[in-house]
Amino acid sequence: MRITETMVLFWRTEDVFSNWHPAVFYENGVRFINTEQHMMWHKAMLFGDTETAAKILRKVHPMDMKQLGREVKGYDDAVWAAKRLEIVTEGNFLKFTQNSAMKAELLATGSREIVEASPVDTIWGVGLDENDPRVEDPANWHGLNLLGEALMLVRARLQAAPIARLSKLASPGVEDGFTADLAGYAAEAAAKVLLQNWETALADGSKDYLVTDIDDVIRQLRLFREHARRELPRANGGSTLELIGSQQSN
Repeated sequence: MRITETMVLFWRTEDVFSNWHPAVFYENGVRFINTEQHMMWHKAMLFGDTETAAKILRKVHPMDMKQLGREVKGYDDAVWAAKRLEIVTEGNFLKFTQNSAMKAELLATGSREIVEASPVDTIWGVGLDENDPRVEDPANWHGLNLLGEALMLVRARLQAAPIARLSKLASPGVEDGFTADLAGYAAEAAAKVLLQNWETALADGSKDYLVTDIDDVIRQLRLFREHARRELPRANGGSTLELIGSQQSN
């Protein structure tokens, strides 16, 4: 793997982003040992070839899985082309969400373009080796880089996940008895901290900011809400602004 200021270039099995890289994960109770197996199993299932799908699950080497994928009965190239990116994206999402160290490596890529620099693959890769000087200019690519696209889609999903967690926590339901302005204040304050840390971490290439900073913000927001439950009158009297002022002066 080679990392530049703007790109992450990989291809070999030892590279964590490779479909051949060992990574155990599960989908609906089915165990996979790498994303190549997941892709080829789904390829067989897409065309109703359960016999080949079962064989793929019994294989231990990615090359054997790939070969079986080429033997799927009833295969239609147009149908596969329409579904392949979705399938590989989901497989990688499962891989990286169920393996925390790998997830950290993916998030550490920040906003860099992820490129499968395979000199022999023009579908999932770009048809150029990572050490070929031409690879750093997408205009020179001979391939689609679909695996790189899938990985960047997964990364974007992982980067957005803490925002979803925060939004849910910062939006009390009716049963909470919070006034709208308190909920809005909590969400706005937390979002400001989050975005500031987010921008700093992206610039620094931090691996852990999504775990440490996000959880810290959420802990603070929980404390704020617990204080509000104790101090803010539920129906009449009192002022959200007074509560906010007392919190800021502490």
